[in-house]
Amino acid sequence: MTLLFQVAGALAAGGVLVALARQFLPMARGAVPVVVAIPLVLGAVVALPNLQVATQGFYEQRNDNRRLSERDAAVRGGVVGGVNVDFLEWVRRRLESGDTFQLLVGREAAHPTAYQWGTFQLAPHLAVDRSQEADWIVLYDRAPDAAYPTGSFDRPTAYAPRYLLGRRRDAR
Repeated sequence: MTLLFQVAGALAAGGVLVALARQFLPMARGAVPVVVAIPLVLGAVVALPNLQVATQGFYEQRNDNRRLSERDAAVRGGVVGGVNVDFLEWVRRRLESGDTFQLLVGREAAHPTAYQWGTFQLAPHLAVDRSQEADWIVLYDRAPDAAYPTGSFDRPTAYAPRYLLGRRRDAR
């Protein structure tokens, strides 16, 4: 991306120089290729070292990722985001085809990516916003409180403290 901005900047600078040369130096029409070439050459000189650094970074990242197992590669984004991917995998194994779930995340500030990653990792099961539409309620770092509809759902099963899963009593 840096290279793209540098080349775009060099082209823009060349365009400005051409416009200025044509307006103020009517005899400079023959010098247009030279005026355009200067910022392009300068852009290339600045961009090439950055291109080498970026390319080296891609190779290192590829080598690191090559060592990952298929499962680790699939959940790496959640791990990097600090999400408890093992809990979500435990939940996913309990959901059946066609089940819906409501994901309630406690302390959002501590887990800004938990909801987004959780709905991704629990796919293809459908996330819903209301407990009345959910077959399951997933409590991510949250104790069952007033938000947990005890009348409609079984007592939640604990994966760990504050990581719970509850099933609707009348779910198929």
